[in-house]
Amino acid sequence: MLKSEIEATLAETFEDFVLDPDEKNRLREAFSPFQYDISTLQYARNKAFTLVRQQFAQSPENHVESLKWLEGVIKTIDSVRQEHSMKKSRAYFSPGTSCVDKIIASLNSVKENLDICVFTISDDVISKAIIDAHKRGVEVRIITDDEKVDDKGSDIAEFVANEISVKTDDSPAHMHHKFAIFDKQILLNGSFNWTRSASKNNNENIVVDATPHLVSSFQETFDSLWEEFIWAK
Repeated sequence: MLKSEIEATLAETFEDFVLDPDEKNRLREAFSPFQYDISTLQYARNKAFTLVRQQFAQSPENHVESLKWLEGVIKTIDSVRQEHSMKKSRAYFSPGTSCVDKIIASLNSVKENLDICVFTISDDVISKAIIDAHKRGVEVRIITDDEKVDDKGSDIAEFVANEISVKTDDSPAHMHHKFAIFDKQILLNGSFNWTRSASKNNNENIVVDATPHLVSSFQETFDSLWEEFIWAK
């Protein structure tokens, strides 16, 4: 469904300022294909507010009914988002392949943007999936700790050689985060180091979550560090 069709559906349900159960189901059907597309759901939210503002200007006497309609639309959008988040939220643990398998699957399915902020990367299987994502056109950005770049087994030099954007801190303190954001919508976070020993030996974890405010919080942190840190060599 195009944005123009979403606009039309909102306008139709707004005609009598009442959002009945059938209309709620229609809106849910309209929004559901975009449960992974936060920007489109935000567009629908903004369009609903615009309709109410326009109605206030034309006939303010219907403001109570209009606000009830708006409340119903927002609740419908939020419920679609919540269903998406619940489907995507899951925990994985090591030792074993659970964590690395999820990381690889996420790397293989990312489409446009991949932001990785991890202490170190030395698992060649993970590194290959990162490079493959870059080669198929995904915009990849990596932040890692400066003291781990030259470690034996580190794959940072290979990323740089493949023209992947990599930055590091420049401090005696460690950049110790271990998270990644896929297409600005899915967060992967936990104690798991992206190394072979983390899978084989360590008690580690990752949590995958699509809750919008959590993803946004981590995205803001990544973007802030990206501006602060220096290019890897």
